[in-house]
Amino acid sequence: VNDLLTLALLDSHSISFRFDDYSIETLIDTVEENLEHLLNQNHMILQVEHQQETLLCDYKWFVEALENIIKNCIEKNQNGCIDIIVHKFESFIKIMIRDYGQGFDEEELQHIFERFYRVDKARSRDTGGTGLGLAITKSVVSLHNGEIKLYSKVGEGTTFTLRIPLKYKG
Repeated sequence: VNDLLTLALLDSHSISFRFDDYSIETLIDTVEENLEHLLNQNHMILQVEHQQETLLCDYKWFVEALENIIKNCIEKNQNGCIDIIVHKFESFIKIMIRDYGQGFDEEELQHIFERFYRVDKARSRDTGGTGLGLAITKSVVSLHNGEIKLYSKVGEGTTFTLRIPLKYKG
């Protein structure tokens, strides 16, 4: 219910984002701290490669977007490692989050950011989530005037790529 409410509020632009400059390191540290139990439980580590850059974002919502991606990577990963690579370009920051899991086939890729879409439909909602996390992530990234793309190949893992402009155009 909370995820549905969140999506409705995001869709209606009823949430006031508070944009400020935050270091990428701070954002990722918060995500890692928030997901520490889940990472430990699944014997996963985050390997982070980034420059000491800052990102103009809403701290709370951007952390939630990153957490949703990393949770998905944890579920699909078989390697024990999730890579986060950050590059700064002239007009945007590119954040790539890669797992080494089972990947998605072409049919799944077409629906991955849709509401209620779950790849493993056999799992219960209690253990497998609502299928709303990546839809929320896409909305949050969009409201940061950014874009999110997904590259995946069955058996080779998945890479989520976020491009967030350096200047907010609100």
